[in-house]
Amino acid sequence: MKEEQLKNLMQKSTVETSDNFTDALMQQLEMLEETKPIQLISFRKMIAFSVASLVIVSLIAYQYLAPFLSELSGSVKVTKTPIFAVCLLVCLLGLNYMLRLQQSYRKLN
Repeated sequence: MKEEQLKNLMQKSTVETSDNFTDALMQQLEMLEETKPIQLISFRKMIAFSVASLVIVSLIAYQYLAPFLSELSGSVKVTKTPIFAVCLLVCLLGLNYMLRLQQSYRKLN
């Protein structure tokens, strides 16, 4: 477009707001103020929670799951190391999920 056409178009155009524009805007602002932001758990707390849950799950697995699996398998004795490895893997996957969730929440804000 040339400058003259642009000037003519700008002069012809007018901006009009609806009758309830300010009311709708104020309602939206009130709704934004009412919502409380979600507080994220810090990384250190997440690690501490993961380690504590790993210890608790491992102790429970050592007490109940290892003898149960040994009875099911018959002559093969199930050691505690594979059970600990599975518990560790589950805890690490849970920690990874929480970190990704926290990272995606920060991107949204």
